[in-house]
Amino acid sequence: MTQTADELLNNIVGELENLTLPLSSLVSQTYDGASNMSGKYNGLQAKLKEVAGEHVIFVHCYAHTLNFVLGDAACVSVDVAELFENLQSLYVMVSKSHPINQIFEEYQQDAGLFVRSLKRIDTVRWSAREFSLDMFLERYDAVMRTLESVIAGKKFDSEKRSLADGMRKTFSSKQFLASAFLFREIFAITGPLSRTLQSVNIDFGKALDLLDTMLKQLYELRDDPQRILDGLENDFSEIEWEERRVARKKRMPGELAFDEPAALTQEKWRRDVFYIALDSVISGTHKRFAQSRHVLEAFSVFSPQVFPNFQERFPTTVHVEQNILEFCNTCGIDSHQCAKELFSFSSAFKMFIFDNNSAVELDSEDVSL
Repeated sequence: MTQTADELLNNIVGELENLTLPLSSLVSQTYDGASNMSGKYNGLQAKLKEVAGEHVIFVHCYAHTLNFVLGDAACVSVDVAELFENLQSLYVMVSKSHPINQIFEEYQQDAGLFVRSLKRIDTVRWSAREFSLDMFLERYDAVMRTLESVIAGKKFDSEKRSLADGMRKTFSSKQFLASAFLFREIFAITGPLSRTLQSVNIDFGKALDLLDTMLKQLYELRDDPQRILDGLENDFSEIEWEERRVARKKRMPGELAFDEPAALTQEKWRRDVFYIALDSVISGTHKRFAQSRHVLEAFSVFSPQVFPNFQERFPTTVHVEQNILEFCNTCGIDSHQCAKELFSFSSAFKMFIFDNNSAVELDSEDVSL
């Protein structure tokens, strides 16, 4: 049941008091995008700042942030929106009809494949779209044979047969498959960061590296649309691009107007789907992550996973301070002193001997903090 921001605040403050943890020690908070959590004036994050201090940083959950980036990309083009709408319609038709689902399973068995079910499109979790798309492409032949059986099957009503016929025509379109291949590649590029951001034991340094790597790979893909088209041609060479014609307007009195070919369909797909979708993901990533990148950079310095190789990543205290400066200023911490202590502790950390997840304790004189 949804709770109000005041109820959530009371629960958090009460739990911290039970654990004898002072609110003054709180430095950051993160939630999803629900208004009762992240609202600027009446959300939990705003109310917690009122009782704990304005220095407490609020960061929108990074995993949700990436979901929003990808979700926006699914809405910028009619072709992309229809891609996922059709996958959801396919799931509903097959999963809600036992006879159709049975046909789908039989075609998988005939092909010697492990029987798998189509996946539902969940608008909350972007990974659901990834799973749905992967399953569709992996079982494409079984899907098409199932649709053909429904179209020809007299036991199915006219509504189902008409729906199946429309899907068969859509799924055999090169434009549709090109968009499917594009988003399969986008998912492959964004997947590692998405899974890392959902990890319980997240390594912030690794997440930051994956964020930069993801952007680099997206830029490389944007410069090479032929990569998608070549992969499509390898798997679906028998399917032709549809030629679309546009009405030609009369330019002179008495002139006969004939329809003329539109721009090459591949060029239209590049312009209307490929570049728009990738530009949306790239610009959305820059915009949404830039707002709190300094927090990710600061937390990567404090992350326990970074200490074994701390001085390889941060050779001097200057490099450490550069990453924690904005964070320390927000929290009222001396950034120079904090950098010195972190650098000193990283040297002492190497003297720990790990054995069965336990560490040898050091004398206090061994650690200069």
